[in-house]
Amino acid sequence: MTRLPYRHYQPARDMRVGSIPSHWKDILLRHATRFAYGDSLPDQERSGDEFFVFGSNGVVGTHHSANTLAPAIVIGRKGSFGAVNYTEVPAFCIDTTYFIDSRYSKQNLRWLYFALQTLGLDEVSRDTGVPGLSREVAYSCRIALPSLSEQHAIATFLDHEINKIDNLIAKQIEFLERLDEHRRALITEALTLGLDDKVALRATGNQFIPHVPMHWSLEKLKFLLATPLAYGANEAGDQNVSDDPRYVRITDIHEDGNLREDTRRSLPSKIAGPYLLQNGDVLLARSGATVGKSFLYQSSWGTCCFAGYLIRARCDQEKIAARLLYYYLSSDCYWGWVKAIQTQATIQNIGADRYATLLVPRPPLKEQREIVEHIEQKLSKVEHLRLKCIELISVYGERRSALITAAVTGQIDCSQFGISEVAA
Repeated sequence: MTRLPYRHYQPARDMRVGSIPSHWKDILLRHATRFAYGDSLPDQERSGDEFFVFGSNGVVGTHHSANTLAPAIVIGRKGSFGAVNYTEVPAFCIDTTYFIDSRYSKQNLRWLYFALQTLGLDEVSRDTGVPGLSREVAYSCRIALPSLSEQHAIATFLDHEINKIDNLIAKQIEFLERLDEHRRALITEALTLGLDDKVALRATGNQFIPHVPMHWSLEKLKFLLATPLAYGANEAGDQNVSDDPRYVRITDIHEDGNLREDTRRSLPSKIAGPYLLQNGDVLLARSGATVGKSFLYQSSWGTCCFAGYLIRARCDQEKIAARLLYYYLSSDCYWGWVKAIQTQATIQNIGADRYATLLVPRPPLKEQREIVEHIEQKLSKVEHLRLKCIELISVYGERRSALITAAVTGQIDCSQFGISEVAA
């Protein structure tokens, strides 16, 4: 945004800022606040629901006691380091976080919450092992400090304006969720009822797939495979080496079914051999929060192998098309089965022995190809809308960040915005 012509400005020492109002102070963050360490609180020791427990990127549970005053700012220290959250009520901050309340800063904490978001704290890790935010590195960041009355005005202005942007983002996220529901329903209908609504159906006796066309079969996954289900390599993986096979882990698989480039790893060829993927192989997540998630490998990804928390399903192409199986693994009936398995287990884990018993609808091969073509034609329209939503969310996010930066660096004169004016 263009700075206001009627205000006097001074060059800021932080080159990213450019200039700030001449009556503001340009100081190190250490002179505006201190970061307090959170405390250790393992999952098994949490009890009660009086106070939220904050981890490095938000609420992770509840507990009967708090270690902050209210309000408080929570900053990620490990894991999602640099993430900034705010709580209006007392909370318990665990040891992967720092926190700030009135004991550690005399500034307006709501203003400070916005100001911290402009410092790029998620870019200043100095830890060589687990990514983390050093207090000393954070303290060396420079911050533009207005008077307390201006801090209050900036916070009031931003709360009002950011709320409008956040509402726009929330609507797009809600639409994305509806698109996902529509996608699953479309796939479920095609893969359980077929494309011809005049075909007679038969009852299966299965709670997740109540009916299928009369001429379809319902078979266990293990009988549809060219080779038995197989676990991946129990290796950590190396920094990406271009000549070695790419090492596919569950964290590399994006929600849209593609592989992420920012997490790319490789495995030496001599180790990767037994775990190399073939075009059309389907990978299944077997444990943790991503259990049930699937990925369809295509040779266009280049030579790849897979990790031990994944299970490989290699389809017998004379029985079932790989793409048909992959789509089935995103259907409502499949996820109903996954949730039922999880409910029965003490931990989130579906091993090869359980996946082998998964019942899969099996139309004739010609009909399989027709169904896959139908699904992909319909999904192309859904994907177009999804990408538009994601683009809008990105635009709103950039607008949000720009507005915060402009306000906390004085490019917007928020002192003219009294509480009554903003509320109106």
